[in-house]
Amino acid sequence: MPQLQDVPNETLASIVAHLVRSIGIGKATRLRSVNKAFNSAVLYAICVAQIVDINDPATPNLPFLISPPLKGQILMTKSCSDEAKTEPILRALADLNQALDDLTHATGEQQIQQHRVIAEAIAHMYPSRNSNRGILPMSIHHLVCGAVVLGDLSLVKQLLEDYVSAETNDSDRRYKVAYVIEGGSSYLGRPLQLAAAWGHTELVQYLLDNGADPRQSRDNRIWEPHMYVGVGMTNVCRRPDGSALGAAVRGVHKDTTQLLLQPKYLISSKMAEYFRVIVAAGQTGQLDLLHDLVKATGMSLSHFPGLGEELLWHAAYSGQYEVSQMVLDSGIDVNVAPVPDCRAYGCALSIAACLGNVRMARFLLDRGADPRFSHDSQNHLNPIEISAHRGHQEVVELLLAHGADPLRAFERAADGGQVRIVDWLLKQYPKLHLEPSIDGLPAWTEALRKAILIKNPTIITMLVKHGVPLSHTYSDYGPIALAKRFAADWIVEFLLSLGAEDEEYDLRNRYEAEYFERVYSSLPERSKVRITKRTWEWVGKY
Repeated sequence: MPQLQDVPNETLASIVAHLVRSIGIGKATRLRSVNKAFNSAVLYAICVAQIVDINDPATPNLPFLISPPLKGQILMTKSCSDEAKTEPILRALADLNQALDDLTHATGEQQIQQHRVIAEAIAHMYPSRNSNRGILPMSIHHLVCGAVVLGDLSLVKQLLEDYVSAETNDSDRRYKVAYVIEGGSSYLGRPLQLAAAWGHTELVQYLLDNGADPRQSRDNRIWEPHMYVGVGMTNVCRRPDGSALGAAVRGVHKDTTQLLLQPKYLISSKMAEYFRVIVAAGQTGQLDLLHDLVKATGMSLSHFPGLGEELLWHAAYSGQYEVSQMVLDSGIDVNVAPVPDCRAYGCALSIAACLGNVRMARFLLDRGADPRFSHDSQNHLNPIEISAHRGHQEVVELLLAHGADPLRAFERAADGGQVRIVDWLLKQYPKLHLEPSIDGLPAWTEALRKAILIKNPTIITMLVKHGVPLSHTYSDYGPIALAKRFAADWIVEFLLSLGAEDEEYDLRNRYEAEYFERVYSSLPERSKVRITKRTWEWVGKY
């Protein structure tokens, strides 16, 4: 039998293109570890051929979810297309790369690498409210920031010198330099934060020497107990957010961090930004730095209510076991969850379960995490629900072994379009779908209802094969009426092909399809896909 590595490149590219078109970018990126050739074919299909557009209306949140390096490669390809004529961010990328090429005289591999770095830097800021301000001219701000990202100190000096060369008055020269350094680029960020985010320590020192403000931040509030100071549940290492120190810490650039920790540059320990830096140190596993930052306040971690909890949640997200251990040893409850409940995450175990981090989930369970933990808010799923919803079978198995409810996993796996989890649960618990749910009805009623609502023919078929009837009534309507009201005509036809009896339904009461897809598909567990006949397979882990 021929192996994947024996398949001709053109054939492999064609197969992968069909695959990406069928399952979408989100799923495709999770398959990249098959082997080197397959990985390259997937990257080509996504970044170069762009079989599925990053801005496909079916996945409106995708640009926020994929990694900046991957997003940067996509934007770089787009910047060389006709889209750059009308899309401001693409035009800016194309113009900036061209201008930097002219200044650096880069060619060949150096030029390609230079373009990739600039594209990734812009990707960290895309999309944003500045992305569509119209096509802006290539200003000194963009050029300096681009040179900063490249780490080219001599080019930064040259650009600034050329900009102020007409001025003879020292005061005017300093004013113009400050104007550039403090202004920044709407596409890239501010020079000092950029230099820190990319770990260019000499550039950071040069900018500081020329008046850049190390204490400048998006948040000028004084810290208060239980204040939200999270750095975001995402491993974005080079986003030039907040202070320069925060950018350096998130990028784990130790030399740059040490420079910005000098007393003359350090942020006040009373500011919210200082505590955001502490959380960033925890999220990136810099335990010694975390201790030093807390120690510098003259207090212990326990003197800052809410800070330990933030550290625990972010450590759970990023898999930082030593930080989690330290926080729990300080007395923080392993089952603590955010209040108010507007946060997009629950307790630490729910976070680990959401990400499929088996090792972190096991560590938290060993420290007393409750596998049946339930948040007061209905906006949050408990650990078994969210791991099943996301398709993380290993975590599901671990939680079940610790007493979690398989019924909750079954219903949520169906709701998340996780075919493998539904199939596995039905094999492990052959009568699970017959057990009574919370409302007293058999569990299959809710599973079938959700499979219809998310338009998943595979799960519907699986349930029917396990004896689930297509004649059950939900309140005042059955499966066909449910599909006619909330799903789509092609799901109605599919149910009829499986033997469901047709039902009359007044289509004047039908939900507007686009509205329902937007509302019902808004949960992150469904990868924020607007589900149609074209995209239903985009939902689910595999």
